[in-house]
Amino acid sequence: MRGSVLLILMLALWWWVLLGPLLFLMQGAGGFALSVFHGGSGGVVTVTPEGDWNFVVPLEATVQNAPDHPGLSQIHSVEFTVPRSQMAGFTFSLPVFWAIVLAAPGLRTKLRTLGWGSLAMAGVEIGLLLVFVSVTAHQTAGQLAQQQVDFEKWLLRVGNYLVSGVVPYLAPFLMAIWLHPELRAEIVNWGGGVAVSAIEAPKAKQKQKRNAAKS
Repeated sequence: MRGSVLLILMLALWWWVLLGPLLFLMQGAGGFALSVFHGGSGGVVTVTPEGDWNFVVPLEATVQNAPDHPGLSQIHSVEFTVPRSQMAGFTFSLPVFWAIVLAAPGLRTKLRTLGWGSLAMAGVEIGLLLVFVSVTAHQTAGQLAQQQVDFEKWLLRVGNYLVSGVVPYLAPFLMAIWLHPELRAEIVNWGGGVAVSAIEAPKAKQKQKRNAAKS
């Protein structure tokens, strides 16, 4: 119950107060990470007046019959725009992580986990953003080149789905369990308690029957 209430509160705080600042920080960190990843000639990240994110990513590819360029031509970068609502998913992990840790036992461990875990979650989100941008850039280049095989298209779609629709929602739970030993022990003990109860329940009934027969 405490975890559910905290999750609702943290998500409300994220949506109404923190989403704008977190997206602003993500834009700066993402642009810097892209620059480092591409050796100083990294991509450009800008925000449109509507709030959508526009990416220009360095990528070498040969394109056939590109607009205004009939025949084969070489491209050195691709440009694409991602809706703001989709980019918000890359900041979702932090409030969920906060809710899980705040609901866990142990005040001292809780505070330490909040600090280090928040930094770790921020790193995970930036890493996911880099993978997402790379996958989307290759998808865009493949559409322009018109040379992608079906398996490559499927692999890129699966990768895009995982980094934007699965890992951001699973990562805060795994991070909290990994960094918070008391929470991890509570989960293990809870699972062990269920298993022991399930095994010992038939034994208790058999013992009661034997005692009744003796009496």
